[in-house]
Amino acid sequence: MPGWIDHLFVALVLVAAPIDGARERRRLQRELDAGNVSARLDAYARVMVWQWSGAAVLILFWVLSRRSLRMLGIQAPDGMGFIVASVFVIAIMVFLANQVRTAKESAEFATRVRQAAASLSFVTPSTRAELSRFMGLGLTAGVVEELIFRGYLVWYFASFAPLWAAIVFTAIAFGIGHLYQGVAGVLKTTAVGLFFGVLYWLSGAIWVPMFLHAATDVLQGRLIYFSLTNHRAAAAQPIAER
Repeated sequence: MPGWIDHLFVALVLVAAPIDGARERRRLQRELDAGNVSARLDAYARVMVWQWSGAAVLILFWVLSRRSLRMLGIQAPDGMGFIVASVFVIAIMVFLANQVRTAKESAEFATRVRQAAASLSFVTPSTRAELSRFMGLGLTAGVVEELIFRGYLVWYFASFAPLWAAIVFTAIAFGIGHLYQGVAGVLKTTAVGLFFGVLYWLSGAIWVPMFLHAATDVLQGRLIYFSLTNHRAAAAQPIAER
């Protein structure tokens, strides 16, 4: 059963993390408005440091408490559930990779992507350097957030409620953790968190949602970046032809 340290850690995730996310967004927006060209790079680095630090503290506490890592979903996947979950993941990866390719080739599709992602322009990569670091951020989020939300929080809530309820509670917590993206972002990430939770339950291990989360963040970052570069190339073409 969870102890007082677990309750404290969960409170930090559910309350302190969303507040810090909102504060980080305000800080980033101020720096962007002031013309700081390294604002996104610095923000990505800060988030990665905090996330990996949190994961390290969690794992250290877990090991010192002599709890099995299997309780966090850290185990070898097997069975038909893992195969079914993997098929879903592969299909999603093929779809996203195809979208990235289309964004490079189609100005019309690139425009739709830019419009859909306009509300997140403050945090999405717009230069090659930002894209490179954003990919590291995506990998970090995939590993750390799944470890905390699908691994730790599902275990925590399942100590007091049925597994299905724990998955739902965790999805809601995941959505609230993205409050800095606005109401629409919270609703979207809650739905995504619920899907990740189902994948976790279906596969029996944390690796499947971890991989999908990381790959999705990386590919979506590339999708938005290439949508921007497609637009810049199209805007520059008439000038070059004169």
